[in-house]
Amino acid sequence: VPENWSGSVCFAIEYFWTLGTLYSNGLAALVIESLGWRVYLLFSALPILLACVGYFFLEESPMWLLDRGYDYEAWQVLQRIGRINGKDLSNMALVSYAREADPSCRELLVPSLRRSLLSLGIIWWLGLFGYYGASLGSGLIFSSSGSFDYAELIFSSMGEIAGVTVAMCLAWRVSEITIQPWFYLVSTLACLAVLIAHELKAPALLLGALAFILRAGSMGAISVT
Repeated sequence: VPENWSGSVCFAIEYFWTLGTLYSNGLAALVIESLGWRVYLLFSALPILLACVGYFFLEESPMWLLDRGYDYEAWQVLQRIGRINGKDLSNMALVSYAREADPSCRELLVPSLRRSLLSLGIIWWLGLFGYYGASLGSGLIFSSSGSFDYAELIFSSMGEIAGVTVAMCLAWRVSEITIQPWFYLVSTLACLAVLIAHELKAPALLLGALAFILRAGSMGAISVT
């Protein structure tokens, strides 16, 4: 991937979380009530099988192979990648190198990194707690008398697409550190609004819109984190 597109590709990876969520919700709407939860679990495993098939087509990382001392294998992988992309790498040579020492997690505990480690750890923990809380809580928000409103559930899940897209567009103009707290603020306020609206028996349309904003804010925050 060209360097100027690497940031966008990292953001685009987050779309697959949402696609998985939409697949699961849509599948549940079509299968659970008519065929039962066992069939639902069976079809839920299909994407995993596709990922296993991809193992036979994806190349190993040339950088990892070179780092482990497999110079010839790394060169072969680069040759195959070059042929697929129409590039002639026959004149290329790899320079072998050896690391002085294997990295250790203890390096993160040095005094100069402890504050950053603690801060990032707390942000990640709270961010993921909020994201999965919003995802799993949607089932409770849109359930009534043992049944789910799958239309509202799918609509709110699509908020994640909006969140990633907005985060990616903003990251082109300002830094991720600048926009990160704003996404967390939006998701926090939306969470409080959803709680109040649910307790006040607000219309489903309003509840769905607030849940959409909640999912957008939480996914946007995770993306920039």
